[in-house]
Amino acid sequence: MVHYGDDGMSTWVRGEDGKLTANGVLSSDAGGPVDQAKLAMAMGRPEAARWFLNIESRPMLGKMSPEQLGDMLLHGNADDQIAAVHQLFKNIGIQLRFTQLAAIDSLLRNAHLNQRTGEGKSFEVVAYAILQATKDGIVHIHSTRSNLVSDLEKTFKEVLSPGIGIDVVRGAQGTKAPVPKDGVPTIYLSVKSDSIFSDMRFNFMPHGKLLIDEMDEALIYDSRDFIISTGPPG
Repeated sequence: MVHYGDDGMSTWVRGEDGKLTANGVLSSDAGGPVDQAKLAMAMGRPEAARWFLNIESRPMLGKMSPEQLGDMLLHGNADDQIAAVHQLFKNIGIQLRFTQLAAIDSLLRNAHLNQRTGEGKSFEVVAYAILQATKDGIVHIHSTRSNLVSDLEKTFKEVLSPGIGIDVVRGAQGTKAPVPKDGVPTIYLSVKSDSIFSDMRFNFMPHGKLLIDEMDEALIYDSRDFIISTGPPG
């Protein structure tokens, strides 16, 4: 089945095995922005395709310092910001794929995502939070397990090198979250239960946009009853 016609770009075809090819090249081998744009169009995600072509038109991105990329993030338009985020990931050896940019686009449109393990969801969460923080100032990410939050924190630290101008704060149960610095976008990471118990102890987090990781577990299968009880020591 042909997904994208020949208009100066390659014709992408989905085979019986479900894989996309262009003139015999597997989609998994298509690494550059132009190839990723073709795949995005083939899968009906024109905005992701446009972002990749915008990235391709900016050859200077790889020569920009963290401070310059941070300035694009904080003061640029939406296309500047996407290009800067893509380059920040590329700087640490991660090439965001068309599926990931399409997912980021969905998150920015307040859509729910359901993805299989291994599709790079954590990178999408990090990229989305960075972009959203530049708009709203404060973003909260809740996950269900400490190790998942730790993995996100590690990725944030790698992507947001000093000079970018965005803070990341790890929340902990029973502690008061620091107030964001004046004018500095801030991302708060928390285990869901830690955040709830902090609120129950009146250690409220600053108000901001909320993204819930592992939503099915967090809202359906995980405990929804939280009790603070005081008893004798020991």
